[in-house]
Amino acid sequence: MILKRVRNNSRALSLVAALTAPGLLISCSSGTQQPGAPLPSAPVPSNATAYIGSQAPGNWALTVDDTQNVFSYQNLAGSATASGGMLNTNGVLDFGNKDGVALGKAVEQPGVGALLRPGGAATFPVAMVRQSDCVPITGKLRYIYAALPGPVPQNGNSGATSTGFGTFVLSSSTDGKSLSFTDVHSYVVTSLQGGAVSADTEDGRDPVLFSATCASTNGVGSVTADPTAAFAAGTSGSVASPTFHFNAAGAVSEDRATNLDGGWIGFAMPTTAIKPSGVATGTYRGFFSESTDKITVETEPVAFARATDGSTNLLGGAFPTDDLTQTPGSEYTISLGSPDATYGGIFPNARFIAADTNGLCASVAVNDPTVQSSFDENGGIICTAAGVAVVSQVNGKYVIYFTSHDGTMSTSNQSFLIQFYLYQQ
Repeated sequence: MILKRVRNNSRALSLVAALTAPGLLISCSSGTQQPGAPLPSAPVPSNATAYIGSQAPGNWALTVDDTQNVFSYQNLAGSATASGGMLNTNGVLDFGNKDGVALGKAVEQPGVGALLRPGGAATFPVAMVRQSDCVPITGKLRYIYAALPGPVPQNGNSGATSTGFGTFVLSSSTDGKSLSFTDVHSYVVTSLQGGAVSADTEDGRDPVLFSATCASTNGVGSVTADPTAAFAAGTSGSVASPTFHFNAAGAVSEDRATNLDGGWIGFAMPTTAIKPSGVATGTYRGFFSESTDKITVETEPVAFARATDGSTNLLGGAFPTDDLTQTPGSEYTISLGSPDATYGGIFPNARFIAADTNGLCASVAVNDPTVQSSFDENGGIICTAAGVAVVSQVNGKYVIYFTSHDGTMSTSNQSFLIQFYLYQQ
């Protein structure tokens, strides 16, 4: 049985009772940290910006013109296309509808990346980066990323992609067409008690190093891994052939080309420390996406800002009924916690707190160590879940990819994977 989500717009959630789990600092390091190497100068955002990203299996292309207020998108692996006028409402691009069918919405950080929802609320999101030609890397550059689930919805028992994140080091030839990936490591958060375990790479599902080539088509560079490098495809014995897209702003996306392992979204590791106090100064627009059972997904626009309790947490929620003219909710709290000691920009002890209106979290927590039921200072039931945030500051604005579990939506005693894609306004 799957329950309808109930929004709580009336009050901010208190974190006094929620954040009782130990805030242990866990360093998910493997090998030594590589110094950041210079990228080419980031492009100045133009009026029309083209993005590319994965909705595994397959990439999508999106173009938005913020002056003419028009958009177009296309599924590069299929036939889905849409174009027309758009409205920027409360920081979210609304593509409207055609013949009663929603064409979708998007949020962008101009010149860097975007999140596209190519349809209504039951559409799987597409995490995107600005299109770029092959990008040469000087020296070695470390990247950090959040793991994306494929469009087959996943719950808390779905393995490495549940709350996955990772890192790799990239170097290239002077023309950016021959690349080397090294020190590739993937992790998954497994418990509210803090910490992460290795996944995919150390157990042989993915290689820890491999070579790749970049080919340019109409000015868009696509990086393809060496076919001899075996990547996991989500099922026993199957192999994926990932493709990557990089840009000069430091953003990266990976398409795993399977419907279980959805790839990666991330950026070059920040060269300066990311602090929760700095992140909390911003206001954010974006989307959350949650698998609400084995066959459906819910993707809705959200707004976040600094919590009203004086902490450095972010408080926010969805726009009711997908209506961007309405006041967004305050049903979700994101607490970044302590940063990883080795990989700047990764927060492996983050917390997600949601109002548990239906009182389901306690039952879920019996068999799921990632969630915990408790009460806020007003006696309301809340559900706290382990999470991981991958954060960077690009062109002076923060981008947050946050992954956690939601124990408030199912009567089948399991949590559902929930992800937030947030862009500072």
